[in-house]
Amino acid sequence: MLFTSLLASLVLASGAAANSWGGNNLLMLQGMEESAQIDFIKRQAADGSKVLRLWVRGYKKGCEKGTNIAIDAPDLETELGKYNDETLDVLDRTLGLIQEHGQGMKVIISPHNANAIYGLWSLTDVYTKFGPGFYNQDEPQKIYDNRLQHILEYKGRHTGKAWKDFSEVILAFDLQNEPFVGAKDCPNLGQADKQWACKRATNMRKILSPDIKIATGGLGGAIDNKCTFMAEAMSCDAIDAISAEWNEQKGSKLMYVEELGIEWRKKGWDIAKTFSDVTSTLNSAGVPWMSWMLIPDVAGNCKDNYNSDTDYNIIPLDKAGDIAKAMSGAAAAKSDQDWGLGAGGGSSSSSVTRPLNQGNGTSSDVMSHTNGTSSSDNGTTTAGGSSSTGGSSSTGETASNGGSSSGETSASGETSSAGGTFSQGTETSSQGATSSGSSTGGSTESSKGNSQGNSGGARMGASRSKDDASSSKEKGSWPKDGASASKSDGKSW
Repeated sequence: MLFTSLLASLVLASGAAANSWGGNNLLMLQGMEESAQIDFIKRQAADGSKVLRLWVRGYKKGCEKGTNIAIDAPDLETELGKYNDETLDVLDRTLGLIQEHGQGMKVIISPHNANAIYGLWSLTDVYTKFGPGFYNQDEPQKIYDNRLQHILEYKGRHTGKAWKDFSEVILAFDLQNEPFVGAKDCPNLGQADKQWACKRATNMRKILSPDIKIATGGLGGAIDNKCTFMAEAMSCDAIDAISAEWNEQKGSKLMYVEELGIEWRKKGWDIAKTFSDVTSTLNSAGVPWMSWMLIPDVAGNCKDNYNSDTDYNIIPLDKAGDIAKAMSGAAAAKSDQDWGLGAGGGSSSSSVTRPLNQGNGTSSDVMSHTNGTSSSDNGTTTAGGSSSTGGSSSTGETASNGGSSSGETSASGETSSAGGTFSQGTETSSQGATSSGSSTGGSTESSKGNSQGNSGGARMGASRSKDDASSSKEKGSWPKDGASASKSDGKSW
Protein backbone atom coordinates (compact mmCIF):
# COMPACT_ATOMS: atom_id res chain seq x y z
CA MET A 1 0.00 0.00 0.00
CA LEU A 2 1.09 3.55 -0.47
CA PHE A 3 2.67 5.21 2.50
CA THR A 4 0.87 8.37 1.53
CA SER A 5 -0.44 9.94 -1.58
CA LEU A 6 -1.13 13.44 -2.72
CA LEU A 7 -3.46 14.33 -5.48
CA ALA A 8 -3.32 17.99 -6.14
CA SER A 9 -4.56 20.25 -8.84
CA LEU A 10 -2.85 23.49 -9.53
CA VAL A 11 -3.57 26.87 -8.06
CA LEU A 12 -5.55 29.59 -9.73
CA ALA A 13 -7.50 32.66 -8.72
CA SER A 14 -5.17 35.58 -8.46
CA GLY A 15 -5.69 37.35 -5.18
CA ALA A 16 -8.96 35.52 -4.60
CA ALA A 17 -10.39 35.87 -1.11
CA ALA A 18 -11.44 32.29 -0.57
CA ASN A 19 -11.42 29.52 1.97
CA SER A 20 -9.96 26.05 1.84
CA TRP A 21 -11.96 22.93 2.70
CA GLY A 22 -11.72 19.36 3.91
CA GLY A 23 -13.52 16.28 2.65
CA ASN A 24 -13.53 12.53 2.38
CA ASN A 25 -13.48 9.63 -0.06
CA LEU A 26 -16.33 7.16 0.44
CA LEU A 27 -15.72 4.25 -1.87
CA MET A 28 -18.37 2.08 -0.22
CA LEU A 29 -21.03 4.61 0.67
CA GLN A 30 -23.81 3.74 -1.74
CA GLY A 31 -23.45 0.04 -0.91
CA MET A 32 -24.43 0.60 2.72
CA GLU A 33 -27.94 0.38 4.15
CA GLU A 34 -29.79 3.66 3.68
CA SER A 35 -30.03 4.36 7.41
CA ALA A 36 -26.28 3.80 7.76
CA GLN A 37 -25.63 6.13 4.83
CA ILE A 38 -27.75 8.85 6.41
CA ASP A 39 -25.98 8.50 9.75
CA PHE A 40 -22.58 8.72 8.10
CA ILE A 41 -23.53 11.67 5.90
CA LYS A 42 -24.94 13.54 8.90
CA ARG A 43 -21.84 12.90 10.93
CA GLN A 44 -19.59 14.06 8.12
CA ALA A 45 -21.72 17.18 7.72
CA ALA A 46 -21.61 17.86 11.47
CA ASP A 47 -17.83 17.56 11.32
CA GLY A 48 -17.74 20.13 8.52
CA SER A 49 -16.85 17.94 5.53
CA LYS A 50 -17.42 19.88 2.31
CA VAL A 51 -16.83 17.28 -0.43
CA LEU A 52 -17.29 13.51 -0.76
CA ARG A 53 -15.75 11.49 -3.57
CA LEU A 54 -17.75 8.55 -4.93
CA TRP A 55 -17.28 5.92 -7.64
CA VAL A 56 -19.47 4.38 -10.34
CA ARG A 57 -19.03 0.74 -9.34
CA GLY A 58 -20.78 -2.50 -8.47
CA TYR A 59 -21.25 -4.14 -5.07
CA LYS A 60 -21.66 -7.55 -3.49
CA LYS A 61 -23.38 -8.18 -0.17
CA GLY A 62 -20.98 -8.90 2.65
CA CYS A 63 -18.04 -7.11 4.21
CA GLU A 64 -15.59 -4.82 2.48
CA LYS A 65 -12.93 -3.00 4.48
CA GLY A 66 -14.87 -3.55 7.69
CA THR A 67 -18.02 -2.21 6.06
CA ASN A 68 -21.37 -3.95 5.82
CA ILE A 69 -22.42 -3.94 2.17
CA ALA A 70 -26.18 -4.36 2.10
CA ILE A 71 -26.85 -4.67 -1.63
CA ASP A 72 -25.87 -6.51 -4.76
CA ALA A 73 -25.35 -4.22 -7.73
CA PRO A 74 -23.63 -5.04 -11.04
CA ASP A 75 -20.85 -3.07 -12.66
CA LEU A 76 -22.19 -0.42 -15.00
CA GLU A 77 -20.92 -2.41 -17.97
CA THR A 78 -20.81 -6.19 -17.77
CA GLU A 79 -20.79 -6.12 -21.57
CA LEU A 80 -19.16 -3.30 -23.49
CA GLY A 81 -21.66 -0.65 -24.51
CA LYS A 82 -24.57 -2.15 -22.55
CA TYR A 83 -25.38 -0.29 -19.36
CA ASN A 84 -26.86 -1.55 -16.11
CA ASP A 85 -28.55 1.59 -14.87
CA GLU A 86 -29.23 -0.11 -11.55
CA THR A 87 -25.62 0.85 -10.75
CA LEU A 88 -26.36 4.52 -11.40
CA ASP A 89 -29.70 4.30 -9.57
CA VAL A 90 -27.88 3.18 -6.43
CA LEU A 91 -25.47 6.11 -6.66
CA ASP A 92 -28.30 8.53 -7.44
CA ARG A 93 -30.07 7.48 -4.26
CA THR A 94 -26.93 8.43 -2.34
CA LEU A 95 -26.71 11.80 -4.12
CA GLY A 96 -30.25 12.47 -2.96
CA LEU A 97 -29.34 11.59 0.61
CA ILE A 98 -26.34 13.90 0.47
CA GLN A 99 -28.51 16.71 -0.88
CA GLU A 100 -31.03 16.16 1.93
CA HIS A 101 -28.71 15.55 4.86
CA GLY A 102 -25.30 16.89 3.82
CA GLN A 103 -25.73 20.56 4.75
CA GLY A 104 -24.42 21.75 1.40
CA MET A 105 -21.80 19.06 0.82
CA LYS A 106 -20.93 18.29 -2.79
CA VAL A 107 -19.46 15.26 -4.53
CA ILE A 108 -16.77 14.37 -7.02
CA ILE A 109 -17.71 11.32 -9.11
CA SER A 110 -15.14 8.98 -10.61
CA PRO A 111 -16.76 7.16 -13.57
CA HIS A 112 -14.35 4.21 -13.81
CA ASN A 113 -11.29 2.81 -12.06
CA ALA A 114 -8.22 2.61 -14.28
CA ASN A 115 -6.69 0.04 -11.94
CA ALA A 116 -9.02 -2.49 -13.57
CA ILE A 117 -7.41 -1.93 -16.97
CA TYR A 118 -4.10 -3.19 -15.61
CA GLY A 119 -5.66 -5.98 -13.56
CA LEU A 120 -4.99 -4.18 -10.28
CA TRP A 121 -8.63 -3.83 -9.26
CA SER A 122 -10.65 -6.43 -11.12
CA LEU A 123 -9.92 -9.13 -13.65
CA THR A 124 -13.56 -9.13 -14.75
CA ASP A 125 -13.86 -5.46 -15.73
CA VAL A 126 -14.91 -5.26 -19.37
CA TYR A 127 -12.11 -2.83 -20.24
CA THR A 128 -9.36 -5.11 -18.93
CA LYS A 129 -9.18 -6.85 -22.30
CA PHE A 130 -7.70 -3.71 -23.89
CA GLY A 131 -4.85 -3.39 -21.42
CA PRO A 132 -2.70 -0.28 -22.03
CA GLY A 133 -4.21 -0.08 -25.51
CA PHE A 134 -7.25 1.42 -23.80
CA TYR A 135 -5.51 4.80 -24.02
CA ASN A 136 -4.28 4.73 -27.61
CA GLN A 137 -6.72 2.64 -29.65
CA ASP A 138 -9.78 4.11 -31.34
CA GLU A 139 -12.21 1.37 -30.36
CA PRO A 140 -11.91 1.57 -26.55
CA GLN A 141 -11.82 5.37 -26.65
CA LYS A 142 -15.10 5.50 -28.54
CA ILE A 143 -16.66 2.95 -26.21
CA TYR A 144 -15.44 4.83 -23.14
CA ASP A 145 -16.69 8.16 -24.49
CA ASN A 146 -20.10 6.54 -24.85
CA ARG A 147 -19.88 5.36 -21.23
CA LEU A 148 -19.05 8.87 -20.07
CA GLN A 149 -21.91 10.31 -22.11
CA HIS A 150 -24.32 7.77 -20.65
CA ILE A 151 -23.28 8.64 -17.10
CA LEU A 152 -23.45 12.40 -17.64
CA GLU A 153 -26.83 12.26 -19.38
CA TYR A 154 -28.33 9.78 -16.92
CA LYS A 155 -31.47 11.16 -15.27
CA GLY A 156 -31.70 10.18 -11.63
CA ARG A 157 -34.29 7.62 -10.71
CA HIS A 158 -34.46 9.06 -7.19
CA THR A 159 -33.44 12.70 -7.61
CA GLY A 160 -35.08 13.24 -10.99
CA LYS A 161 -32.03 15.28 -11.99
CA ALA A 162 -29.86 14.80 -15.06
CA TRP A 163 -26.38 14.46 -13.63
CA LYS A 164 -24.88 16.72 -16.28
CA ASP A 165 -26.87 19.59 -14.76
CA PHE A 166 -26.92 18.52 -11.10
CA SER A 167 -24.51 21.20 -9.90
CA GLU A 168 -26.40 21.58 -6.63
CA VAL A 169 -24.69 18.36 -5.52
CA ILE A 170 -22.03 17.44 -8.11
CA LEU A 171 -18.88 19.54 -7.91
CA ALA A 172 -16.85 17.63 -10.52
CA PHE A 173 -16.43 14.47 -12.55
CA ASP A 174 -13.08 12.75 -12.84
CA LEU A 175 -12.02 11.55 -16.28
CA GLN A 176 -11.30 8.26 -14.53
CA ASN A 177 -9.74 7.18 -11.26
CA GLU A 178 -5.97 7.23 -11.85
CA PRO A 179 -5.66 7.08 -15.64
CA PHE A 180 -2.39 5.45 -16.76
CA VAL A 181 -1.85 4.02 -13.26
CA GLY A 182 -0.03 1.03 -14.77
CA ALA A 183 2.23 3.10 -17.00
CA LYS A 184 5.89 3.10 -16.02
CA ASP A 185 7.33 5.94 -18.06
CA CYS A 186 4.75 8.45 -19.22
CA PRO A 187 7.16 10.78 -21.06
CA ASN A 188 7.77 7.95 -23.53
CA LEU A 189 4.09 7.33 -24.21
CA GLY A 190 2.90 7.82 -27.76
CA GLN A 191 1.04 10.90 -28.86
CA ALA A 192 -2.31 9.10 -28.88
CA ASP A 193 -1.86 8.26 -25.18
CA LYS A 194 -0.88 11.81 -24.33
CA GLN A 195 -3.97 13.21 -26.03
CA TRP A 196 -6.33 10.83 -24.21
CA ALA A 197 -7.13 13.07 -21.24
CA CYS A 198 -7.89 16.21 -23.21
CA LYS A 199 -10.01 14.35 -25.76
CA ARG A 200 -12.15 12.81 -23.03
CA ALA A 201 -12.48 16.13 -21.23
CA THR A 202 -13.38 17.98 -24.43
CA ASN A 203 -16.16 15.51 -25.15
CA MET A 204 -17.41 15.73 -21.57
CA ARG A 205 -17.41 19.53 -21.66
CA LYS A 206 -19.80 19.47 -24.63
CA ILE A 207 -22.32 17.71 -22.38
CA LEU A 208 -21.70 19.07 -18.88
CA SER A 209 -23.13 22.19 -17.36
CA PRO A 210 -20.41 24.86 -17.04
CA ASP A 211 -21.00 24.80 -13.28
CA ILE A 212 -19.65 21.23 -13.00
CA LYS A 213 -15.90 20.81 -13.22
CA ILE A 214 -13.72 18.17 -14.88
CA ALA A 215 -10.81 16.70 -12.92
CA THR A 216 -8.17 14.29 -14.17
CA GLY A 217 -8.55 11.87 -11.26
CA GLY A 218 -4.79 11.49 -10.80
CA LEU A 219 -2.88 10.91 -14.03
CA GLY A 220 -0.50 8.00 -13.64
CA GLY A 221 -1.20 7.31 -10.00
CA ALA A 222 2.33 7.57 -8.64
CA ILE A 223 4.28 10.72 -9.41
CA ASP A 224 7.19 8.46 -10.35
CA ASN A 225 5.32 7.58 -13.53
CA LYS A 226 5.71 11.22 -14.61
CA CYS A 227 2.15 11.42 -15.91
CA THR A 228 0.93 14.04 -13.47
CA PHE A 229 2.01 17.08 -15.45
CA MET A 230 1.37 15.69 -18.89
CA ALA A 231 1.65 18.82 -21.01
CA GLU A 232 -1.37 17.92 -23.11
CA ALA A 233 -3.52 17.86 -19.98
CA MET A 234 -1.97 20.96 -18.45
CA SER A 235 -2.77 23.02 -21.53
CA CYS A 236 -6.24 21.55 -22.07
CA ASP A 237 -8.96 24.18 -21.68
CA ALA A 238 -11.58 21.53 -20.88
CA ILE A 239 -9.73 20.28 -17.79
CA ASP A 240 -10.32 22.28 -14.63
CA ALA A 241 -8.30 20.30 -12.09
CA ILE A 242 -5.02 18.45 -12.57
CA SER A 243 -3.63 15.90 -10.14
CA ALA A 244 -0.29 17.56 -9.61
CA GLU A 245 1.99 19.72 -7.55
CA TRP A 246 2.86 23.21 -8.63
CA ASN A 247 4.15 23.28 -12.17
CA GLU A 248 5.29 26.36 -14.01
CA GLN A 249 3.43 25.67 -17.21
CA LYS A 250 0.77 27.60 -19.01
CA GLY A 251 -2.72 26.89 -17.79
CA SER A 252 -3.31 27.20 -14.06
CA LYS A 253 -5.59 24.67 -12.42
CA LEU A 254 -7.19 24.10 -9.07
CA MET A 255 -5.15 22.23 -6.51
CA TYR A 256 -6.34 19.77 -3.90
CA VAL A 257 -5.24 16.68 -2.05
CA GLU A 258 -7.79 14.22 -3.36
CA GLU A 259 -6.67 11.21 -1.38
CA LEU A 260 -4.97 11.92 1.90
CA GLY A 261 -3.61 8.56 3.02
CA ILE A 262 -1.83 7.81 6.30
CA GLU A 263 -0.50 4.27 6.64
CA TRP A 264 -0.98 4.23 10.39
CA ARG A 265 -2.19 0.66 10.79
CA LYS A 266 1.07 -0.73 9.45
CA LYS A 267 3.34 1.68 11.31
CA GLY A 268 1.57 1.72 14.67
CA TRP A 269 1.23 5.50 14.72
CA ASP A 270 -1.06 7.43 17.04
CA ILE A 271 -3.62 8.13 14.34
CA ALA A 272 -5.58 10.80 16.23
CA LYS A 273 -2.44 12.89 16.69
CA THR A 274 -1.08 12.18 13.24
CA PHE A 275 -4.38 13.01 11.53
CA SER A 276 -4.48 16.28 13.45
CA ASP A 277 -0.86 17.12 12.57
CA VAL A 278 -1.21 16.34 8.87
CA THR A 279 -4.48 18.18 8.35
CA SER A 280 -3.24 21.16 10.37
CA THR A 281 -0.25 21.42 8.06
CA LEU A 282 -2.43 21.31 4.96
CA ASN A 283 -4.81 23.85 6.45
CA SER A 284 -1.90 26.15 7.28
CA ALA A 285 -0.89 25.99 3.63
CA GLY A 286 -4.44 26.70 2.46
CA VAL A 287 -4.61 23.41 0.56
CA PRO A 288 -7.99 21.61 0.33
CA TRP A 289 -7.86 17.90 1.17
CA MET A 290 -9.96 14.75 1.17
CA SER A 291 -9.15 11.97 3.58
CA TRP A 292 -8.43 8.41 2.45
CA MET A 293 -10.19 7.07 4.25
CA LEU A 294 -12.47 7.81 7.18
CA ILE A 295 -14.94 4.98 7.73
CA PRO A 296 -17.76 4.39 10.21
CA ASP A 297 -16.91 2.32 13.26
CA VAL A 298 -16.13 -1.22 12.14
CA ALA A 299 -19.15 -3.51 12.09
CA GLY A 300 -18.95 -6.37 14.56
CA ASN A 301 -19.45 -9.02 11.91
CA CYS A 302 -16.80 -7.38 9.72
CA LYS A 303 -13.94 -7.14 12.22
CA ASP A 304 -12.03 -10.03 10.68
CA ASN A 305 -12.48 -8.43 7.27
CA TYR A 306 -11.14 -5.13 8.59
CA ASN A 307 -8.20 -6.72 10.39
CA SER A 308 -7.11 -8.67 7.32
CA ASP A 309 -7.44 -5.80 4.86
CA THR A 310 -4.07 -4.59 3.61
CA ASP A 311 -5.28 -1.04 3.09
CA TYR A 312 -3.46 0.38 6.10
CA ASN A 313 -4.91 3.88 5.60
CA ILE A 314 -8.53 3.28 6.59
CA ILE A 315 -9.46 5.12 9.79
CA PRO A 316 -12.62 4.27 11.77
CA LEU A 317 -14.27 7.46 12.99
CA ASP A 318 -13.90 6.46 16.63
CA LYS A 319 -10.09 6.41 16.21
CA ALA A 320 -9.59 9.54 14.12
CA GLY A 321 -9.73 12.05 16.95
CA ASP A 322 -11.18 15.53 16.48
CA ILE A 323 -12.35 15.39 12.87
CA ALA A 324 -14.48 18.50 13.32
CA LYS A 325 -11.43 20.51 14.34
CA ALA A 326 -9.60 19.41 11.20
CA MET A 327 -12.56 20.18 8.94
CA SER A 328 -13.35 23.52 10.56
CA GLY A 329 -9.68 24.43 10.36
CA ALA A 330 -9.83 23.80 6.63
CA ALA A 331 -13.00 25.84 6.22
CA ALA A 332 -11.44 28.76 8.09
CA ALA A 333 -8.11 28.62 6.24
CA LYS A 334 -7.50 31.33 3.67
CA SER A 335 -6.43 30.16 0.24
CA ASP A 336 -5.46 31.63 -3.10
CA GLN A 337 -7.92 29.19 -4.65
CA ASP A 338 -11.62 29.86 -5.01
CA TRP A 339 -13.62 26.66 -5.25
CA GLY A 340 -16.94 28.42 -4.88
CA LEU A 341 -17.78 26.44 -1.75
CA GLY A 342 -17.73 29.36 0.65
CA ALA A 343 -17.15 29.08 4.36
CA GLY A 344 -20.43 27.31 5.03
CA GLY A 345 -21.61 23.80 4.27
CA GLY A 346 -21.32 22.02 7.56
CA SER A 347 -20.74 22.96 11.14
CA SER A 348 -17.37 24.27 12.17
CA SER A 349 -17.90 23.38 15.79
CA SER A 350 -16.43 20.28 17.33
CA SER A 351 -19.23 20.29 19.90
CA VAL A 352 -22.00 19.66 17.37
CA THR A 353 -24.22 16.74 18.36
CA ARG A 354 -23.45 13.87 16.00
CA PRO A 355 -25.89 11.10 15.07
CA LEU A 356 -24.94 7.71 16.40
CA ASN A 357 -23.70 5.06 14.03
CA GLN A 358 -26.13 2.32 13.16
CA GLY A 359 -26.23 -0.37 15.80
CA ASN A 360 -24.47 -2.90 13.61
CA GLY A 361 -21.52 -0.58 13.22
CA THR A 362 -21.78 -0.44 9.44
CA SER A 363 -18.75 1.28 8.02
CA SER A 364 -18.06 2.98 4.75
CA ASP A 365 -14.74 2.67 2.99
CA VAL A 366 -13.42 6.10 2.20
CA MET A 367 -10.46 6.25 -0.08
CA SER A 368 -7.98 9.04 -0.40
CA HIS A 369 -5.30 8.54 -2.95
CA THR A 370 -3.56 11.85 -2.86
CA ASN A 371 0.13 12.28 -2.67
CA GLY A 372 1.80 14.44 -0.22
CA THR A 373 0.18 13.61 3.04
CA SER A 374 2.44 11.97 5.40
CA SER A 375 2.82 11.23 9.01
CA SER A 376 5.48 10.05 11.34
CA ASP A 377 6.10 7.52 14.05
CA ASN A 378 6.11 10.35 16.54
CA GLY A 379 3.39 12.30 14.78
CA THR A 380 5.57 15.13 13.51
CA THR A 381 4.80 16.30 10.02
CA THR A 382 5.91 19.06 7.73
CA ALA A 383 4.29 20.20 4.53
CA GLY A 384 3.88 23.10 2.19
CA GLY A 385 7.51 23.60 1.27
CA SER A 386 10.91 23.16 2.82
CA SER A 387 12.55 25.37 5.37
CA SER A 388 14.96 28.10 4.42
CA THR A 389 17.83 25.74 5.07
CA GLY A 390 16.53 23.26 2.55
CA GLY A 391 13.97 21.52 4.66
CA SER A 392 16.17 18.99 6.34
CA SER A 393 14.32 16.44 8.39
CA SER A 394 15.13 15.48 11.94
CA THR A 395 17.41 12.75 10.65
CA GLY A 396 19.47 15.10 8.54
CA GLU A 397 17.85 14.18 5.25
CA THR A 398 17.45 17.18 3.03
CA ALA A 399 14.36 18.08 1.10
CA SER A 400 15.04 19.13 -2.45
CA ASN A 401 12.01 21.14 -3.30
CA GLY A 402 12.53 24.52 -1.78
CA GLY A 403 9.33 26.13 -0.66
CA SER A 404 7.01 28.89 -1.60
CA SER A 405 7.22 31.99 0.53
CA SER A 406 3.52 31.74 1.22
CA GLY A 407 3.49 28.14 2.31
CA GLU A 408 6.88 27.48 3.78
CA THR A 409 7.24 24.85 6.45
CA SER A 410 10.21 24.36 8.71
CA ALA A 411 11.64 21.04 9.71
CA SER A 412 9.89 21.39 13.03
CA GLY A 413 6.56 21.35 11.27
CA GLU A 414 5.72 25.01 11.78
CA THR A 415 3.89 26.33 8.77
CA SER A 416 3.45 29.91 7.69
CA SER A 417 0.20 31.50 6.64
CA ALA A 418 -1.88 30.04 3.86
CA GLY A 419 -0.76 30.67 0.37
CA GLY A 420 -2.51 28.07 -1.72
CA THR A 421 0.65 26.22 -2.64
CA PHE A 422 1.77 22.78 -1.57
CA SER A 423 4.81 20.61 -1.63
CA GLN A 424 5.88 18.21 -4.28
CA GLY A 425 6.27 15.04 -2.37
CA THR A 426 6.23 13.07 0.79
CA GLU A 427 9.29 12.07 2.71
CA THR A 428 9.34 9.85 5.77
CA SER A 429 12.51 9.90 7.80
CA SER A 430 13.88 7.12 9.95
CA GLN A 431 12.60 9.04 12.95
CA GLY A 432 9.18 9.25 11.36
CA ALA A 433 9.35 12.99 10.73
CA THR A 434 7.77 13.72 7.40
CA SER A 435 8.26 16.57 5.03
CA SER A 436 5.52 16.93 2.50
CA GLY A 437 7.60 19.60 0.90
CA SER A 438 10.29 17.15 0.01
CA SER A 439 10.61 15.05 -3.05
CA THR A 440 12.61 11.90 -2.71
CA GLY A 441 13.68 9.11 -4.90
CA GLY A 442 12.97 6.37 -2.43
CA SER A 443 11.07 3.25 -3.20
CA THR A 444 7.36 3.35 -3.73
CA GLU A 445 5.13 0.44 -2.99
CA SER A 446 3.05 -1.10 -5.73
CA SER A 447 -0.70 -1.21 -5.40
CA LYS A 448 -0.96 -4.74 -6.71
CA GLY A 449 -1.10 -6.33 -3.30
CA ASN A 450 -3.81 -4.13 -1.92
CA SER A 451 -7.00 -5.92 -1.07
CA GLN A 452 -10.30 -4.62 -2.39
CA GLY A 453 -8.50 -2.71 -5.10
CA ASN A 454 -7.15 0.09 -2.97
CA SER A 455 -4.27 1.17 -5.11
CA GLY A 456 -3.84 4.45 -3.38
CA GLY A 457 -3.34 7.24 -5.79
CA ALA A 458 -1.15 9.74 -7.43
CA ARG A 459 1.77 10.06 -5.11
CA MET A 460 3.26 13.50 -5.43
CA GLY A 461 6.64 12.16 -4.46
CA ALA A 462 7.99 8.83 -3.38
CA SER A 463 7.05 8.02 0.17
CA ARG A 464 9.89 6.43 2.00
CA SER A 465 9.90 3.86 4.74
CA LYS A 466 12.42 3.64 7.53
CA ASP A 467 14.21 0.99 5.53
CA ASP A 468 14.95 3.16 2.52
CA ALA A 469 15.25 6.56 4.11
CA SER A 470 18.74 7.12 2.77
CA SER A 471 17.80 7.05 -0.89
CA SER A 472 16.93 10.70 -1.33
CA LYS A 473 17.37 12.49 -4.61
CA GLU A 474 15.98 15.62 -6.11
CA LYS A 475 12.74 15.44 -8.05
CA GLY A 476 12.15 19.10 -8.74
CA SER A 477 11.20 22.26 -6.94
CA TRP A 478 8.33 24.54 -6.24
CA PRO A 479 8.46 28.19 -7.22
CA LYS A 480 10.23 30.00 -4.41
CA ASP A 481 8.40 33.27 -4.77
CA GLY A 482 4.95 31.96 -3.93
CA ALA A 483 3.90 33.04 -7.39
CA SER A 484 0.99 30.68 -7.71
CA ALA A 485 -1.47 33.54 -7.97
CA SER A 486 0.39 35.16 -10.82
CA LYS A 487 -0.46 32.26 -13.10
CA SER A 488 -4.18 32.68 -12.58
CA ASP A 489 -6.64 32.50 -15.41
CA GLY A 490 -9.49 33.51 -13.14
CA LYS A 491 -11.16 30.12 -12.87
CA SER A 492 -13.01 29.16 -9.73
CA TRP A 493 -14.88 26.12 -8.49
